[in-house]
Amino acid sequence: MGVKVPKPDKIFVVVILAVLILVGGLLTAIIINNRFTTERQNQRAQQEQQQKQKEEEQKQGQVNKNRSGRLACISFANSAYDDYLKVNATSTSIGADGQTIYYMPQHNWDFAEKQKKDAYDNCYKQYPVN
Repeated sequence: MGVKVPKPDKIFVVVILAVLILVGGLLTAIIINNRFTTERQNQRAQQEQQQKQKEEEQKQGQVNKNRSGRLACISFANSAYDDYLKVNATSTSIGADGQTIYYMPQHNWDFAEKQKKDAYDNCYKQYPVN
């Protein structure tokens, strides 16, 4: 009794089936890899979008904080200017628009305006909103 050798038709069928199984497995692996890659790309894109949104929210929060700080700083500069006028100027009457009219030497006006401008400039530097 010897070893039975299958007929050539059976070998051909077995080889074809083996090749089909290998090709099917390879295609399945490629499809799974593509899905995995697509999912990872989607996750990365979503994480990047969330990070950008978080950074934008932080930036907007800082801008709002600086706006509030700038307004308070300018208000303080205006108060300091008004206080300087009350101390160094002479007020005589209330103008037609309801505001007090102040009189003082020109060099005092120049000094007061320069102080106010410098204070405003400092507010804009200290609290940028751009």
